[in-house]
Amino acid sequence: MNTITNFEQFTNEQELDIKTITVSELQSVLLLERRDTKFVFHREQLARVMENLSKEYSILEDAQTRLFPYHTVYFDTVDFLLYKSHHNGKRNRYKIRSREYLATGTFFDEIKFKSNKGCTRKSRQKRSSLSTVIDTDFAHLISRNSPIEPTALQAVLQSNFKRMTLVNREFTERLTIDLGLYFVAHGEKCSYEDIVIVELKQDIKKKDSCASRIFKDNQIYSVTNSKYCLGIQSMYPSVKSNKFKPRLRYIQKISSRLR
Repeated sequence: MNTITNFEQFTNEQELDIKTITVSELQSVLLLERRDTKFVFHREQLARVMENLSKEYSILEDAQTRLFPYHTVYFDTVDFLLYKSHHNGKRNRYKIRSREYLATGTFFDEIKFKSNKGCTRKSRQKRSSLSTVIDTDFAHLISRNSPIEPTALQAVLQSNFKRMTLVNREFTERLTIDLGLYFVAHGEKCSYEDIVIVELKQDIKKKDSCASRIFKDNQIYSVTNSKYCLGIQSMYPSVKSNKFKPRLRYIQKISSRLR
């Protein structure tokens, strides 16, 4: 399989031979309580990885589209309390965001909670437009699902990317494959369009994964840095990031290695 130079062509045409699933079928694999593992690699490896994954996974397809754009606004305190909780390795930590699913024109406010046992729970509510401030409805969601004071939060970062979603044949795990990532904050932009970020989302009782074995065979290894933390590191260099710097250098090395 040739090097991928056009993501849309690769995913949406017949070049990628893979079974498909519908949006309604995907609803049975939402995994709002789950275990997450992240992987990062250069887009030059995507064709081979997808060729391997296609034997064991199906891809979400809707209206003949397999690659879906996302736009996200992240919220934090003025002193980046939520980011620092991740940086300092604090257990029971949160991410708070509003997300637009551009392909369907739907919007959700979302809270992701990671417990001290490494499990992730997501709470969300649908809304009519993207949140750029914490309004009353969003504040109620935050108060019900976190100890964070809603009035202390402000929009600090935007992210944009395109996503493929894969599901294994047993419907016990989901893979999100994010491409063309870039961040925007305080009028500036930082691009990571050469890297691919994969999140393996598994039922909390499931430990083994075919995807993990495929990544290992392709010398692709897990990382613990989230897109949110990567964005804060990239757009706010004055914010403490000592513990994340090796991960940032690793991602930057992947991004530039084949230029």
